[in-house]
Amino acid sequence: DHDGAVNLRFPVVKWSVAILRELRWLLRASLSRARGQ
Repeated sequence: DHDGAVNLRFPVVKWSVAILRELRWLLRASLSRARGQ
């Protein structure tokens, strides 16, 4: 059971990291647009 929980956790961590990277990129894009305007 513990091993199963760990296996489920790792993909979630990778997924959350990918989402954070996307949000960071979107935030930079929106900031650059605000500066441009």
